[in-house]
Amino acid sequence: MEYRLDLPASQERVAERLKAALESNSFPQAVLITGSAGVGKRALAMQLARILSCTGEKARPCGECPYCRAVRPEKGESPWLWVVPLEGSSDKLEKEEDRREQAKKTLVPIMSDPWDVGAFPETGTIRVESIRDVLRELGRRDPHPRVVLIPEADRMAAAPANALLKTLEEVPENCHFVLTTAHRADMLPTILSRCAKIHLPEATVGEVGAFLEKRGISTENLDQLWALAGGSPGKAVFMAGETVAEARALAMDLLEWTAKESSLELLSWWAESAGRKKSAGASVLRETARHAASALSSLLDDLMRLNAGLPVRNSAFESRLRALPFAGEGDDVLVWMHKELLKTARHMDNSVDPEKVFLALVLKWRNERPRIDLSLVSEKGGA
Repeated sequence: MEYRLDLPASQERVAERLKAALESNSFPQAVLITGSAGVGKRALAMQLARILSCTGEKARPCGECPYCRAVRPEKGESPWLWVVPLEGSSDKLEKEEDRREQAKKTLVPIMSDPWDVGAFPETGTIRVESIRDVLRELGRRDPHPRVVLIPEADRMAAAPANALLKTLEEVPENCHFVLTTAHRADMLPTILSRCAKIHLPEATVGEVGAFLEKRGISTENLDQLWALAGGSPGKAVFMAGETVAEARALAMDLLEWTAKESSLELLSWWAESAGRKKSAGASVLRETARHAASALSSLLDDLMRLNAGLPVRNSAFESRLRALPFAGEGDDVLVWMHKELLKTARHMDNSVDPEKVFLALVLKWRNERPRIDLSLVSEKGGA
């Protein structure tokens, strides 16, 4: 039997491991795919779902069996795949039929373009009712393999996670759970312990370039785009717009403003941002802010690379990065700064004024980071 997995060369080891499990008929019934946003977790999940449900005798997926031919991506329809939907804060899905419809809507972007990093709401959550809907379906006997996809599995709070836990301990026959997350540390240890882990590494510069070219996107300044996207093809597509250069410069400025002795520069930047918002529009500013958050993550990673004696990815900013007073403070400080950045990024879409969110982040970095000048504490009330 040939198992067809289309993964880039950088993920060849993952492909070999998965094929070996499939060939030996020992593929785990619960799998957690981890990796950064847009690195291909959902794309791999969809490939595995097609393989596990296919009935082809020579190759899987075969594209010819009834289960392969029954897939309708444009409508989010598949007889063998269920997805646990993410629900935004404004969704009111009290009825099961409404949640089923939401699940179909969730499947459409996953099946049509699993690389889309903006497919789900930033603040969406997985409700316990949605988990229970799927578990009821699995309780019905079916000789054909069934696959449950749970994207952004870190969005499960304790109640839905505990509802899922018992099923993961004893998965029904012919059923497979495929979970994905970019934030493994936010998941309950009990869920992690019941899943086989598959980590997708970042793509190479060449792989990201080929991915962009296939989509008709310019690869000008590819090295810069690859660095900002952290080796994520999906992020590279998201960040390929004209706002990238502005966001990258803004991110470097934010790090330098964090190190300033006075908050006057912060106040000036805030005023400039307000003016930019009025001229560009709130949606454009939010897009720039999301890009800036990604760029900040890349720059903080470069600071850690400097500490380790490794070459930086944002080479154009290397001298400015080395000049930062906290560049040599150690990885503990940088890891803390990165965690605070992740918290900020998750709330970005909820903010009417993204520049205020960044201002709050810089204030936190200044006032709470170890070995930092606390002069801003007395100025905070004025800022």
